[in-house]
Amino acid sequence: MRYLIVILVILLSFGAQAQSASLVSDNPIISIYPNPTSDYFTVNYTEDITKVEVFNIIGRHIKTFKVSESNGRFDVSAFASGLYLIRISDSTGDVIATKRLDKK
Repeated sequence: MRYLIVILVILLSFGAQAQSASLVSDNPIISIYPNPTSDYFTVNYTEDITKVEVFNIIGRHIKTFKVSESNGRFDVSAFASGLYLIRISDSTGDVIATKRLDKK
């Protein structure tokens, strides 16, 4: 019985990772760098973006940045090492890209 529970946990874990990976959009107009990073990342964009949200890999909201206050550079030095999803929204509130960030 114990082995069955362990196997179920492993399968659910892989399913969550696969699902979160499919949420990353490949919008070539928007990029983030440096990636991986240890202290900050910059969003390179040509579209009008207003909000950048950071989520951990399990989907928990970590922080929201307003682009007008940051000039496209976002401080993540206080974040724990790991993978994060960066959701980028335009002035109408539509999500135009979701990128993966590797925080060292």
